[in-house]
Order: sequence, then C-alpha cells, then structure tokens
Amino acid sequence: MRAIVYGRPLHDKMRGSGPLSALAEGMQKAGWQTVWRNPNVFTPDQTEQCDAVVIHGLHGHARMIRDSYAAHSIPILILEYGYWRRDEGYWSLGIGNLNWIPQTNCPDGRAKALGLIAPPTCKSEGEYILLCGQKSGDAQHDIQDIALWARETAARIHEHTDVPIVWRPHPRQEETPAPSGTTTHLPSEFPLEKSLAGAKVLVTHNSTAAYAAFVTGIPVVCDRSAAYAEVANVDLGPVIFERPGAENIQAFLNRVAYAQWNLSELSDGTAFSFYNRFLSEKKAAPVMPTPREMQTMRGRLGLLEQEAAKLGSQNEQLLATIQRLETEKTELKTRLENVNARAGQLEAENAALKSQNQDGTVRQKGRAR
Repeated sequence: MRAIVYGRPLHDKMRGSGPLSALAEGMQKAGWQTVWRNPNVFTPDQTEQCDAVVIHGLHGHARMIRDSYAAHSIPILILEYGYWRRDEGYWSLGIGNLNWIPQTNCPDGRAKALGLIAPPTCKSEGEYILLCGQKSGDAQHDIQDIALWARETAARIHEHTDVPIVWRPHPRQEETPAPSGTTTHLPSEFPLEKSLAGAKVLVTHNSTAAYAAFVTGIPVVCDRSAAYAEVANVDLGPVIFERPGAENIQAFLNRVAYAQWNLSELSDGTAFSFYNRFLSEKKAAPVMPTPREMQTMRGRLGLLEQEAAKLGSQNEQLLATIQRLETEKTELKTRLENVNARAGQLEAENAALKSQNQDGTVRQKGRAR
C-alpha cells in the first residue's frame, strides 16, 4: 500500500516529530510505503497512483490536492488541530474533510480517558448567554466578516430572550468589536472555563469551544454545518435553552475521541490502525463541501439561474421577433402577389390599347386611298 504525504518531514532531537511525520511513521509500521511531496508546487495534473493521500489542513494548495485526488476516488486523510485538549498536542484526523467524526459507534473508554464526559443533567443556572466568535475566513466555515455575524446573531437572540449576552471573540481576533448591548470576555483575560462558569447557553457557528460546553452540561446552539449539530440546537428560537439527552451526547463524544490523537498515537500506529479499516475498503469517503464551498456553489447556482432567466426572457423576445417577421413576410408576400397581378392586368390593358391604336391607323390609311 502506498501513500503520498504532502508536506515537509520534521524530526529532530529538539522538536521531535511533527504531526505529518508522526502519521507517516505510524503508516509505515502498518506496512504502508509513504512518499513525500511538496504541496506548494502541486497542480491538478500531478496526481499519482496511490492508495491514500495525507495533507495538513485545507489551506494553500491542500484543498486543490484533496479535490484532485477525490476526483480519482482516492481516500484523503486530513490532519488539523484537535477538537479537545489541543493545547496538549492532540490532532484531529479526518477522512475527506475537516471536522470528520466516525459514524460508527465507539467504546467509551477513550472518551473517559480524555475527559470527554457528558454530565447526566443539563446545567439549569446561568447569568448570561455566551456568544463565541471565530476567525474570519477560516477554512472550517463560510464567515468572512465575523463582526457582522456576531451583530446579526445577537439581534436574533434578543428576539427570543432578554437574558444578557456575553461576547467572547476568538483568541486570535480579540479586536473584533462586540455587538451592541453585550459585554465582552477577552480570552486573554477570561479563560474559557471562567466564561462558561456563568453561561446559561453557548451560541456559536461551529467553534470547538462547544466541546467544553458539552462536558460542562451547557446547551449549545450552532450552525447546521457544525460537526456536533446532531447533539445541539440549530435554531435560535424558543428551544434555545434545551439540550438533547446526555446519552446521545456521550455517544457522540465517544466518536469524537476516535477522531483525534496525540503525536505518540500517530507515530506508533494506534491512530492509523483505526482508520485503516476505512481505507482498506478501497473507497474514498464522500468529500462533503465545506461551508465556504457551499456558499460559492450557492452563489454560482444563483448566477446560473439569473443567466437562465435572462436567456429565457431573450428567447421569448426572439420568438416574438420571429413571429413578427413571419407576419410581415406573409403580408409582404401577399402585397407582392397583388402587385404582380395588377402589373399583369396593366400589361394586358396596355396591349389592348396598343392593338386598338394600330387598327385605327390602318383604317385611316385605307380611306385616304
């Protein structure tokens, strides 16, 4: 089995293995051959025959690499920051896309070891709604202006409740202005745990902060594109404070635990042994479009619909013009036929007059003799 790894090998005594190098080591221990390629010079015509492809995130050329190989039904493994305890060196590993979660039931032992444990009851107290922002233009969502998203979301929340809102911007975009009528918890001043402590519900698009809310018993409201939408609310209506049953949340968290791994698990083959069951089927996992791709597709569809409507209107105008020209053609043909008939009549009358004139001249000459 042969895998193409797009990236740069990293392994030294001071820094150890990078996630790509660690995963490549784990694949080699499973009997796979790994070949390294530079992603920055990739073009769609450079796909190679292989059994799997490994990339890091979907930035730069990575998205092009994924889409090019997916067109040949070759599975793609995508490494990205982990869902949970990422500051401890956990990396998510997905098939075909970011935010991939296995769809099969998974044992709970790994989730318990990671602290991904849902409390049996939902948190009932809370002073405010925690509105969590994300980075504008991030690959995992289609939000280009997070400040606009925050203003619109806060306004929709106020339509259903007068509970105060606390705005928490992304740690790397603390300068994002807060929506009017809200207070702010800057991540540099308020650890996430402190912000969640007083929260009655967490509202976000698809931030990984939701996982901390799940293990705290706080209901989550998110976009339908979020990996955890199945155990959250996707409506800012009256059900904003409700939460699915703890059993469902725990079953989901059990699956999340098998979608992220530390460097040791990547390099010793533990992680790849789990994913190899999917790759051995020789089928690429469906590559679902990202929210940004969906937005682009919807925009393109809208343009095509507008063009189709325009062409339809032009077609109607063209048909009307053709019908008008056909009518004019028929009218002109009739007039031409009438003119030709009249011309024939005039020629006949002219010939008769000419004949009469000739007969008169002959009779006059006869009388003169």
